[in-house]
Amino acid sequence: MVERTSVDMNHYVVAEFVGRALYGLYTIVMVIVLLNMLIAMITNSFQKIEVRS
Repeated sequence: MVERTSVDMNHYVVAEFVGRALYGLYTIVMVIVLLNMLIAMITNSFQKIEVRS
């Protein structure tokens, strides 16, 4: 096993933070987009059922 201090990269702290922040933002946006698509599909289904009745 290798000690964590030997692979720790202190030079890239800002880049790591920006990468994690962008990934977190991407994840949040994807959840919102997918929920919006689910709501749109459910609304479309209800409209089709309403037209048939």
